[in-house]
Amino acid sequence: ALRKSENFDNIKISHFGAKRLKGDVLLPLLNEGLLSAKISDTAINIREEIKDNKTISVLVIRHCPQHLWGFLVFFFLNHMFKALSGMAEEKRINQKTTFIINEAADLLSSDEDVGSSGGSIAKMIEKIFKQYRTASLFGLIDTQLVAQLSKVKETVSRIYIFNSGISEVNACMEIMGISSRSGQINNDDLMVIPRLMPGYYYLIDRNTGVSVHKAV
Repeated sequence: ALRKSENFDNIKISHFGAKRLKGDVLLPLLNEGLLSAKISDTAINIREEIKDNKTISVLVIRHCPQHLWGFLVFFFLNHMFKALSGMAEEKRINQKTTFIINEAADLLSSDEDVGSSGGSIAKMIEKIFKQYRTASLFGLIDTQLVAQLSKVKETVSRIYIFNSGISEVNACMEIMGISSRSGQINNDDLMVIPRLMPGYYYLIDRNTGVSVHKAV
């Protein structure tokens, strides 16, 4: 019923009697930014979003079909890295930028419900972590399922642990290659883990080992 036209709202009904569809349905959607047209361009300019350093941009994917979650996250990570590293056709954006992935286990798994992009996302995170100096792009990954981080364990530099027991900390140390055998942690350190007060966290750093800190 619709085809592109050069009229003021870029919408033309191609059959008779559909003015109510245009006025009652399509124009309200345009005005709410739910459809894209000349008068209401909803296309996302990723470069402009990145350069806006006064705003935290959030990609909310819970309203999208789950099998598209991995694709969407990979799409934005890939374009961010290209824009910040100069690998894109346009000029490099030279600034420090941090991306945060919440509930990363959902995206790094191979569950068919969230699509098959888990491996691609893991490779992209690994690529970013290895070349972060080139792009000044840093990542913070949040997850309650630490085992999923094993896919990117070679590139993770620090793990922050909140409100966890010995088993979770042991899993993190295994990912980082830290153990009591290496001398980077002892039994006294392990005894502190279950008694961490609210507002304190456990830090496992690839270079400095294990330590306890108060959250700012």
